[in-house]
Amino acid sequence: MTKKEKAFEDLKDRIVSGEIAPGSWLTEREISTKYNLSRTPIREILWNLANLNIVEAVGDRGYRVVKYSINDIIEVFNARKAIEGECARLACLSTDQDYSSRIEELRKELMKAKDDEDPVRMVEVGSSVHRFIQEKANNRYLSAFNTRIYSLVAIIRNTTKSYLAIEKESWIGHRDILDALAERDSMKCARTMRAHLQSTCVAFVKLGCNNLLGVDVQDMIFLEGDDL
Repeated sequence: MTKKEKAFEDLKDRIVSGEIAPGSWLTEREISTKYNLSRTPIREILWNLANLNIVEAVGDRGYRVVKYSINDIIEVFNARKAIEGECARLACLSTDQDYSSRIEELRKELMKAKDDEDPVRMVEVGSSVHRFIQEKANNRYLSAFNTRIYSLVAIIRNTTKSYLAIEKESWIGHRDILDALAERDSMKCARTMRAHLQSTCVAFVKLGCNNLLGVDVQDMIFLEGDDL
């Protein structure tokens, strides 16, 4: 990995983790000094981050870490519903020898995280479930879309700071998804994934964004209708 690539990954991780908060300004001079790079590669790094939709160019003022609105959250989860629903369907068709054993391992990890009431661990295991599905779907184009979206999801998660409440909601969905995967019921798995993403999005909006002021959140999430 080149020096520029390492700087890009480090800066991206700092944004995704919340170390660099949404709304923060990124100046070429500060980044250049921190990573000991000239202005040209720094501009390329910032452009690539903007291409991931985690920073935005603001005229002549430079780049700013994106601060997501309620509509942004809904749009991201709508995209995940389409992409990960299909990944879940395809994953059930996997012929990999470790398919069943990996599902059982994930089930055990999920149960332990719940018993411990450890929201950080719930996040980690939940992410492992989604990565497993992406791996077993074995579709490089869907994987590329997923990889891009996950940076946005991580930032959105860090804006809510309501981990336990949200992860208790997500835990149910992850359990049901693993059950459908174990049954190799592809259509059920796709429906369960979409339902899980809908309920998680509702939890994010209700717990992390309290300025809806009377709007029926459930009706806002997936405007194409209830086709779960």
